[in-house]
Amino acid sequence: GGADGKAGIEGVAPHAKLIAVKACWQADNRSGPSRCNSFTLAEAIQSALEAHAQIINLSLGGPKDPLLTQLIELSVRKGVIVVGAVLPDGNLKAFPVGVPGVIAVDSARATNGPASDSAARVLYAPGHDILTLTPGGHYDFVSGSSFATANVTGTIALLLGLQPNLDARSIETLLDQTSGPSRQHVRVINACRAVEALHHTCVEAAR
Repeated sequence: GGADGKAGIEGVAPHAKLIAVKACWQADNRSGPSRCNSFTLAEAIQSALEAHAQIINLSLGGPKDPLLTQLIELSVRKGVIVVGAVLPDGNLKAFPVGVPGVIAVDSARATNGPASDSAARVLYAPGHDILTLTPGGHYDFVSGSSFATANVTGTIALLLGLQPNLDARSIETLLDQTSGPSRQHVRVINACRAVEALHHTCVEAAR
């Protein structure tokens, strides 16, 4: 449940202010994958920039797109931290993770194979059987890099709340250096370790 005891989800950074911009839609309005296009995504990114968002979460992926690439490059130049999901095929040249400056996130797996040069720039976070809200006000378990990306975005918001002068590169380095093995995963971000690395106290909840 939510932090106030009501139905909902308590986020990783409960004091962060969310700017919800609808850029995608579901074909049957109930379930299944969402659909987006260049125009709706461009409008959403532009709206986020106009609202002075500090972080842009892109829990999606697709082919390279010149317009969207320019907008994300502009966002990065303005100091916005952009977090993007890695596609299921692991293509790091796809949008948005193929745009320089975007923090790429994939779902942590039970076993991550030998690290490659490309995988070295990917952050991993829990993304399997994540309990969340679904359309219609219901709860369900979901999986995928999109949900891992949301986890990393929330963690970054938490870290910015503690140290507002952090930039994308320093945050990515911090999360990478404080990541490590868990009971299920070989390498995954650890929000508590990252908080402690900023010289703040963190008490992990019982698991």
